[in-house]
Amino acid sequence: MKLLSILLCVSACCACHAQMVFEYEILDKELPPETELYEFEFPFEVKDATEITEVGIDCSCTKIESPKVGDKFDAGMSGKLKGLFDSSSKNGEYTGKIKLSTSLGRKVLTLKFKVNKLITLGRLTSFLGAKKEDEIRIKTYYPSSLDNFEISPADHASAEIKKASDDGRSFSILLKNKGGLEKREKITLTYTFDGKRREFAIHAMPF
Repeated sequence: MKLLSILLCVSACCACHAQMVFEYEILDKELPPETELYEFEFPFEVKDATEITEVGIDCSCTKIESPKVGDKFDAGMSGKLKGLFDSSSKNGEYTGKIKLSTSLGRKVLTLKFKVNKLITLGRLTSFLGAKKEDEIRIKTYYPSSLDNFEISPADHASAEIKKASDDGRSFSILLKNKGGLEKREKITLTYTFDGKRREFAIHAMPF
């Protein structure tokens, strides 16, 4: 009788977990520095007819767009849990949980994001006038280096790394007016950061 109870319990647990089968239950991503809102998804297949009864998150930075409470799925259907992650106030490593409850059980999905942002410590507007140069400071939250440094438009201004901190977390960039800058203009600095080509834009203004 005791063995029968155990078998019934195991069978019931298997039925609960068989309702929705996810392609993966952990999403592990490194987000580019320029990311503000990241769209994520968890594809799934429905093995047993069920209804969503609760969708829980543990951080206001995460929003679930679908499925919604009350959504019903028949056996054999497929779908995606879709959401948005707001990384604007995040730096470093983030781990969050999504708790999806249905009429047959509950599933816990995990979000693991590495947010690697570059933040300007100086002003976003550079003033290039009589001195014809201005210093812009950039800080990164991970030790790294800036390589293959380029500037656009190249005929209006130039840029070079003046110095870098010993720990590789901050850089001082010297921006120079080559005489072509006559009005407020967007200057784009393109560089290689952690092996990837990225951009950093500021507004330059003569005075």
